[in-house]
Amino acid sequence: MLHATGEVNYEYYMAEMRKAGSLDDNIMIRPYLHNMPVALAAADLAVFRAGAIGLAELTAKGVPAVLVPYPYATANHQEFNAKAVEAAGAAKVILDKELTGEKLLEEIEKLLINDNQLQAMKKAAKSLGRPEAAAEIAQQALNLVRK
Repeated sequence: MLHATGEVNYEYYMAEMRKAGSLDDNIMIRPYLHNMPVALAAADLAVFRAGAIGLAELTAKGVPAVLVPYPYATANHQEFNAKAVEAAGAAKVILDKELTGEKLLEEIEKLLINDNQLQAMKKAAKSLGRPEAAAEIAQQALNLVRK
């Protein structure tokens, strides 16, 4: 398991994990992930917020997810994003107001023990992804410059 806590919460989270005796060799905790493509390439499942960039990264790599939309995002756009990805079959959504550790763990376990569902979600995520988008944008920019 790889968990990015965020810079602000890292020390607190590590202290809580030590107190609970939950640090294990198969758990990597980092304040920040500097190479998200590598992390996603190794992932079977991700737990993410539902911002556009994060969803673009997930779908470009074909990673199924449990999405927890940030409830204070402008015009609630993260919830709309998350529900669209869920409707396509690439994610499960847990609203922030409904989120508990138990509920999150239950959803993760359900997905990880059902390989058929996880593979279907992966296929759906890949179908949404545009891994070539950066190259296409660069090509369009070059085409404009050449005119």
